[in-house]
Amino acid sequence: MLISPLRNSNSSTTIVRAPSLRVVAAGGRIFPPDYLYSMSGHHDLKEIINHCPASVRIFDLRPKTSAVANRATGHGYELSSSYPNTELKFYSIQNIHSMRDSLNKLMGVCLSPTTSDSTFSKSIEDTHWLTHVKGVISASWELAFVVSHKKVPCLVHCSHGWDRTSQVCALAQVFLDPYYRTFEGFKVLVEKDWLW
Repeated sequence: MLISPLRNSNSSTTIVRAPSLRVVAAGGRIFPPDYLYSMSGHHDLKEIINHCPASVRIFDLRPKTSAVANRATGHGYELSSSYPNTELKFYSIQNIHSMRDSLNKLMGVCLSPTTSDSTFSKSIEDTHWLTHVKGVISASWELAFVVSHKKVPCLVHCSHGWDRTSQVCALAQVFLDPYYRTFEGFKVLVEKDWLW
């Protein structure tokens, strides 16, 4: 399991990035041995959540319908009823295949010699690219806000942990820390969250 703890430079609140979770069939509880370890220094998820000074916010970046469908294959999402100090929210960011399809459509519109000024805006809208961009920015901004202002530890995940989670966690760090807005910092961020 990929776990990438990220620390906000202004507080000790942690952002943990992980792939989709394996769910124990009975009750939907999740107990990987080192899951959320860096949130509090404990090893058991229930112990971690019970020892957190505040609740834990879980950012599931998938549409809820995708998360429910993934439960049939042994992957899925946390049931808030199993972890009383958690708040789970779905962000409905589409998968990489949908984003790639939208990007290809966007490139087609931008590179087409037949796209006129009068149809350009509608053609761009029809690609749904801006919907994807808005979803990533909105989730990133909320993650940065929860970490910096509410001081709540956050778990961010989707199906595989390498597309939506990388986008949202990296952009949240750009919002949170001016270092990541420098050339050197951005290079470190790309190496840490995209190439690792």
